[in-house]
Amino acid sequence: MDTRDSEHILGEMLAENGLDYSDPDPLLAWEVFKKFAQEPISDPGVTEGVLFQCGMFKFTDEGEDLFYLDFVRQYWFSDSDGEYDHTEHVHCELKASPTPQLRRIETNLWAEECTPLQQFFSQVEALHEFQIAVQHRPYTLEVSHERV
Repeated sequence: MDTRDSEHILGEMLAENGLDYSDPDPLLAWEVFKKFAQEPISDPGVTEGVLFQCGMFKFTDEGEDLFYLDFVRQYWFSDSDGEYDHTEHVHCELKASPTPQLRRIETNLWAEECTPLQQFFSQVEALHEFQIAVQHRPYTLEVSHERV
């Protein structure tokens, strides 16, 4: 997989697995993201990471705080000399109006903190914050690719 196609590929995988964008199931989004995170990339000189994060965030200056549940695949790009050039993120981000229960949870976990990747997935699924977040509905879902 070429990293430039990541957003499109993740979106296709979500659709192929029956994700309903009008009422996205966070567990289904997670299951698809786990498959996506294991797709090999073809870009030379790129290293990658995977991140799970959730918590409260104000997405616009005028907007209200929203709860986010975010599955991230990160790419670190090197230049032709092998030096760090830039970072890109592909997000599978679910957002919801906060509830008292959602307001109390916030965490993040990088895959590099536990290897292999299957262990990371198990650790995420064991998190109290993950268990609470995936039980919540409704969410909106956005897939995006950004240079950071």
